[in-house]
Formats: sequence, structure tokens, C-alpha cells
Amino acid sequence: MVGWGLGFGDEAIVYVPVGGCGQRLFRTETADRARRLLARRADVRLIWLDPPTSEAP
Repeated sequence: MVGWGLGFGDEAIVYVPVGGCGQRLFRTETADRARRLLARRADVRLIWLDPPTSEAP
């Protein structure tokens, strides 16, 4: 299973395919929280395509 998500600092939105033709979209506080929730049912790895950037000027 392959899903994807976006981290916004104060929340993460995650898309996960379910079964043959279903899907689930949900929000969590962080991308790591989403990973922990999904890891209860499957082997999950979190891979950053672009590393998080510092918000400091």
C-alpha cells in the first residue's frame, strides 16, 4: 500500500487507499502521528520528498 500526505507544521493531511477501489483522507496533528496510527495495521515508513524547512528567518 502506498499513500501520501502533506505536513503543514500544525497539521498533516494524509491520503491512504483502502481495499481495491476505496480511499481515506484524514487529518492529524503531525505526519509522525499519522505514521504511528497507520503502523497499527501495516508496516509504515515516512519518507520526506523535501526535507522540512526551518521557519526561523
